[in-house]
Amino acid sequence: MSKNYKSYTLYNVIKGHKNWNVLKFKWKSIKTKRVYIDMRAEADTGKWYRIRFSKKANTKTYWIRKGALTFDTFTKETFDHDAMLAKVYPVYTRPFNDPLLAQQRGTTADIAQRVVHITERVQRKTSSGSVTTFYRMSNGLWTRAAAFELQ
Repeated sequence: MSKNYKSYTLYNVIKGHKNWNVLKFKWKSIKTKRVYIDMRAEADTGKWYRIRFSKKANTKTYWIRKGALTFDTFTKETFDHDAMLAKVYPVYTRPFNDPLLAQQRGTTADIAQRVVHITERVQRKTSSGSVTTFYRMSNGLWTRAAAFELQ
């Protein structure tokens, strides 16, 4: 969540859509500023994300404007290298935790070729300062750098 997240309102659906309502919410009731995002949308009223305050998928969800959220920073660069898949990690359509929302597409175990070509590298820096590296394979999918043994 951003520094001024308490100034934002939570909604049951995106503001301006049919049957939208402001939801009463006590910001003091949340124990962490970390939220889980499962959907995003662009509307006439701006960019929106559907959030929940728990990992559990069946937890109550809320819609909030993009400005209430702070995302990790991503540094992207081209990377032309062959690497061998050595560990099983999830593979995604985008780097994990990307603001455009990555979708899981299986694991590295599902990829028939053990040696793959890497075309891009992204380094994700969290607000706490930790850095995680992701590689994009020639099949268009992304996974953690730890899944590979670089040759």
